[in-house]
Amino acid sequence: MGSGFQISVPEVERIVTALDGLHSTFVSGTSDLAGLAVPTAQFGQIGLGAGQATTTAHAQLAVALQAFARVLQALDQRIAASARDYDTADESTATTLDQLRSTAPFGPTGQFGR
Repeated sequence: MGSGFQISVPEVERIVTALDGLHSTFVSGTSDLAGLAVPTAQFGQIGLGAGQATTTAHAQLAVALQAFARVLQALDQRIAASARDYDTADESTATTLDQLRSTAPFGPTGQFGR
């Protein structure tokens, strides 16, 4: 068995920063993609229907990618909040244990009265 559970808050914050960079790049790429739609007139003999279908599919892809970008951003924010909350809870628990240790009627061996 392990000796406990430990999180490196600075490491989590480094990962959050990397995720934030990934999110920014993803949003930028999604915006670029939205501008790359092929004009319907370029479909020539294939017809207006094919052009409209492609434009609709392209627009739906852009919406889906934007939704995914929002999921990445929410994930990033929640990981950062969890790391902050973990650090706060860890410090609070350590403080409480120190206070209990100094006020409990136990000796250094953990036995009552010694």
